[in-house]
Order: sequence, then C-alpha cells, then structure tokens
Amino acid sequence: MTEIRVTEVGEQRVASIREVIPMERIRDFFDAAFRELAQVVQAQDAVITGPPFARYRGRPAQTVDVEVGFPVAQPVPGDGRVRASTLPAARTVQAEHVGPYEGLADTYDEVHRWIGEHHLTATDEMWEIYLTGPESGSEPASWRTQVVQPIV
Repeated sequence: MTEIRVTEVGEQRVASIREVIPMERIRDFFDAAFRELAQVVQAQDAVITGPPFARYRGRPAQTVDVEVGFPVAQPVPGDGRVRASTLPAARTVQAEHVGPYEGLADTYDEVHRWIGEHHLTATDEMWEIYLTGPESGSEPASWRTQVVQPIV
C-alpha cells in the first residue's frame, strides 16, 4: 500500500451499470458488466478517459450495492443496463493498494484506521479505480488499485 493522503476530487462523468448483488456473485458481475459497458461505449463512439472503477454504495455485507463503469468524455445515452452517471466531487482519503484484490480489505482497514486517527468521518460509500489488473497481463502481485474513501 502507498502513503495515505487527503485529496479533493472533481465530479467525473461515467458510463456505468449498477446492481445490488450477493457478494459471492461479484466477480461474475464485474466480468459481465465491464464487457457490456465496453461494447456499449464502443458502439456509441464514446471516448473512455481513464481506468475502470467500482463504486460501493454502503458497506458490502452479504449483498452489495455496486456500480461499475468507465469515465467518459461525453455522456453515454442509456442502453440496456448501461446508464450515464457521475462519480461525485468530494474530499477523499486515498491509498493505492498493490497486489491481488483479495488483499483490498487490509488496505480499507488501514485507510479507516488512518481516518479515525485523524478525527475524520468516512461517508457510507467508496470506490476503487483499477489502475492495473488482470487485463494488463501482469502478475497479481503487481496489480494496482486506487482506494477512494470520501469523507465529510
């Protein structure tokens, strides 16, 4: 994990798919949703402006309210499950997780401990930006995920 820091993020236009799913289906949901998003964005000649993300609305438990997508240069009209949305502008605490996704919980624990130590308050949602991952062909030990935790 990299150094934890506070940063402001601006609102970001995205094309996304949002569902409430059982946690045990999350990998299948991600795979299908990202494929569907890529097809719709490409069919509409939209420009992807950054890496994919997953936004969690509320803390994951047995089920999770999750939105996955790509930042885009212009709004993407809805098509099937794909919708135009935004990642909100926010004051955030961020850290970069390095390694397989199974270790993300440890990075979140560190981020939330840091937030408490600095007398800050986390919101109920958070997102991850997948800087490198399975699509990069690299080993899981070198995958990089930006953990973004908005604070109030």
